[in-house]
Amino acid sequence: MQERAPSSVVPAIFGTVFALVAVIAGTIVTELVDRQSVRFGAEHEDPFLVWVLQGLAPLGQTGLINDGLPYLESGMVGFVLGLAVFAAVTFVVTWLGVKGARSAFAAMLTSWFAVVLGAGTGGLVSSLFVAARLKDDDGAVVFTHALVRGSLVDGYYWGVFFGFFVGLAVLLIWVTGRPRATPYGAPGQATPYAPAAHATPSGQPVVQPSTHDSGTA
Repeated sequence: MQERAPSSVVPAIFGTVFALVAVIAGTIVTELVDRQSVRFGAEHEDPFLVWVLQGLAPLGQTGLINDGLPYLESGMVGFVLGLAVFAAVTFVVTWLGVKGARSAFAAMLTSWFAVVLGAGTGGLVSSLFVAARLKDDDGAVVFTHALVRGSLVDGYYWGVFFGFFVGLAVLLIWVTGRPRATPYGAPGQATPYAPAAHATPSGQPVVQPSTHDSGTA
């Protein structure tokens, strides 16, 4: 019996929600830790910690927790815009990819790529929002180029790392949601080749000879 392709809507929704939670959680952690950085009076700052924080917040900081938000951060409006684009791209690409996937591995790769593309695009939107606020005397051209390039790199960096785990989650959803094929010959299953009754040219059924010996006189 041929298997019906599993629905791609549920894996796409699950993967998108998983990715959104990861982005929001990473941004909260970044703002909490960034309050203790050198910029806000800490004695020293660990370069490795800075490198990690740059990857946890691909859409920039919101300023809700870190009240000393740098001028070139996206802020709440830029973050929300980037988050909306990130969610839309991740959902659409995952849905289209999983819909045409014929294996669990293909579904995982598709959702992984969707997160990478969504994070990069969302970071780009956030950076363009910041660039629109720059004045000419702030070196808008130089900062815009640096912001766009940095946001794309941060978004792709985040997507490659965290998107792998999103892909694994989508893989599990895809496998568990796949319907099982009915075993051949199970009760209630129609056999593909049913035996046909033999008939004589006149349309009368053929009487099968008895298997018992009739004996002769």
